[in-house]
Amino acid sequence: MEQHHQWVAFQVRLGVLAHRWWEGGRSDGQLLRADELAVAEAWRRRTPREQDFNAGLTERQQRFLGDSRGFVRRRALLVRSALAAGTAAIVGLSVLIAAGQADAEAQYRAALSRKLVAMAEEVSRTGGEPERALQYVLAARGQADTAEARNAIADQLANLNRVRSVVAPRDTFVNELVLSRKGDILLIDRGGTTEVWDVKRARSRGVVRGSLLYSLGGSERTLSADGRTVALLSDDATRIDLVDTTTLRVKDSVSATEAGVPTGQFETGGGLSPDGERLVATEFPGATNDFLNLVWDVRRHRVVGEFACIAPTVAPSGQQAVCADNTRGQLVDLTNPQAVQDLEPDVGFTGFTAEGGMVVAVAEETRVYEPGATRPWVPAPGMAVVSRQADPSIVAGRYAVLADAGKTSFELWDLQDRRRLGSARSIEAAVVLRRGEGAPDIEPGGSAHESTSDGSAGSETYSADGSIGAMAAADGSVVIWDKEGSGRSSTRLPVPAKEGTYAVGPDARTVAVASGRTVSVWDTSTGERTGNIRLGADGTAPAISRDGSLVAVAEGFLKGENELWVRVEVFRVRDGRRVARFETASDSKNLVGALIFSPDGKELYAALTGRQMVVAWNVADPGKRPRTVARTDGYADHAALSPDGSKLASISRDGGVDLWDVASGTHVLAFGQAARVTFSPDGKTLAVTDYATRSVSLWNWETGERIGSGIVPRAGAFDVAFSHDGRRLAITGSPAGGLARRLPVTLWDLSSRRQVGPQLATLDARSALGFTPDGADLVAAGPYGTYVVHIAADTSGSSLCDIVTRRLSASEWQAIAPGERFRWPC
Repeated sequence: MEQHHQWVAFQVRLGVLAHRWWEGGRSDGQLLRADELAVAEAWRRRTPREQDFNAGLTERQQRFLGDSRGFVRRRALLVRSALAAGTAAIVGLSVLIAAGQADAEAQYRAALSRKLVAMAEEVSRTGGEPERALQYVLAARGQADTAEARNAIADQLANLNRVRSVVAPRDTFVNELVLSRKGDILLIDRGGTTEVWDVKRARSRGVVRGSLLYSLGGSERTLSADGRTVALLSDDATRIDLVDTTTLRVKDSVSATEAGVPTGQFETGGGLSPDGERLVATEFPGATNDFLNLVWDVRRHRVVGEFACIAPTVAPSGQQAVCADNTRGQLVDLTNPQAVQDLEPDVGFTGFTAEGGMVVAVAEETRVYEPGATRPWVPAPGMAVVSRQADPSIVAGRYAVLADAGKTSFELWDLQDRRRLGSARSIEAAVVLRRGEGAPDIEPGGSAHESTSDGSAGSETYSADGSIGAMAAADGSVVIWDKEGSGRSSTRLPVPAKEGTYAVGPDARTVAVASGRTVSVWDTSTGERTGNIRLGADGTAPAISRDGSLVAVAEGFLKGENELWVRVEVFRVRDGRRVARFETASDSKNLVGALIFSPDGKELYAALTGRQMVVAWNVADPGKRPRTVARTDGYADHAALSPDGSKLASISRDGGVDLWDVASGTHVLAFGQAARVTFSPDGKTLAVTDYATRSVSLWNWETGERIGSGIVPRAGAFDVAFSHDGRRLAITGSPAGGLARRLPVTLWDLSSRRQVGPQLATLDARSALGFTPDGADLVAAGPYGTYVVHIAADTSGSSLCDIVTRRLSASEWQAIAPGERFRWPC
């Protein structure tokens, strides 16, 4: 391999010399001297002969060597001078070869980096090996700082935005996962062994022999409430060990023989009380096929009771258990197992919530009895909890899928918080909703307890407060993520995702949402709502003043049966007080295409669609007659104002773009076809999006000339925003004639006309974009959520280093790049 690199370096430098000779008129002065020729001939003879080595000298290089041979023969009589010149040339050629070797090495490492990125993309396409994809991307960054490696890191950060860790697989599938109530301990049952993972420190505490106890209610009851004790069934099922999750030492052991189990073995069912002092263990059935359950007192180390039951579900309190089969349901008092209470015949037991609420089904309707309550609450009238094959009906004591009798409508509920999280058309789609916004896009792995015909099931677990989730991937790795809060590449703000129209302030510190008869205003730096304004009619086209103190909105309402009136109101954000109201003419087509504040906030510009004009209102004197700034040939659908407020661009319904002088109302320029137009921060350039070409073009409005080539995103272009330094554009994809709703947002570098990184967000045509002044963040607001996207996210790989828990092994690396040194960036 090293010989190949050195020969390629020789060929590169020889090619440079041959090129200079040829382009310089093929003069003798640029031919090789005798000793240079000897070095070159030696390298030529050492051309590698392997079948997979396809390089060789070009015709021009061979001509260069041939003419150099003739030149050396002609100068044979000048031996002394030739030797002197040859010595100097050898030194020069050696320097060239050394430089060529360094160049060749850099090129090889860059090629290897791109190869690793391609391997990562192939693995990511299936989603089943998140750890492997991470390893390949980091290895690519370690080999060379290529654009492909940086983009791959950005892609991984976007997918693993809220991921804490990816726990390495151990060559076996994941049987079951359990998170402690606090979410600080994760138990990974791999079928015979259980790994104890410290979630906060992102490291393994070790692996112990044994499997988690499991019942139809899940495996949450196998761990004490404080997360310090776990009950594990031994490989041969002859005992249950209570293991300390900190020291991994066995604190107590329940032997089937000692407990008097006739078959000498336990079943996987049962559970541990929250305080870790009481254990329910299910005997393995004998010839009579009876399932007997023992109640073991841990402190006194003995059996204190027993009861017959198939698959008991231990309540979160540890004081009770429910036995439910096809014929009856019973409630067992674990402090006195002989005290058994029969459930009503028409009551079907479903499970327990994390706080001990009993969930039952009556006449195909789910009801929840909270502890101490005599009357239940009903999540969704006429709907009952459903689950996939062998999937717990209630996951983590809070998440349940409810369906109507015909199984045509499915809803995901958080029974702990008593709220509906979403609806879906299938149970699988409803299950995915419980993973939340922060869930990574990976292929889940199946488990022994969870399997469905479509293979979509995977072992999942959540902390009691629902803030942390963990899911097993198809490769046996486990991904742990935060369901809420900020992420590595973006942060979702608590702005309600509603149907409506959105605005982002000029400095991206404020977002306004007009939905129905309400306008809400939000601070993007804190995520707090700073204003909530009630309107007299449905609002649209919100606008925010430069200092964020004022918000304007258009309201449309009917007078009589068919008469549409539109008015525009301006409100002070801090107290919701109206400071101005402007009336427009009554016209069924007199809508407002856009509202824009002047830089000083003293004027408000409005594109009045039906009146085919853009007017300026005086905010301090609403009664003053509006000033006409622009007139369009057709409906005035859109307008944009330059940063200094001196120029205004208008777009008519036919797509024509016109530029106007704001002070005089003089028409300056007409050009192009556009859907949207935006001024650059210095006001000298217009970015125009074109429906027909699905592209963005840049124009110098002073000369009317187009600047450089256009930008053609894969998803087209509808809206655009400049970064404050004018070097980048955020582009929203085209709605393709109104057919597409979910439009991707991508970032583009203007100097190279290339996309930077992966897709940043998803918006629609009524959404809004804006960069923060430092260019580090992009605010994207729309009905699919409002996000602060960290576009200056680290591309060195250090953030990914915090996620991955294992590097590629020596053997894995040698299989990729034999003989090459492994460079790991973490």
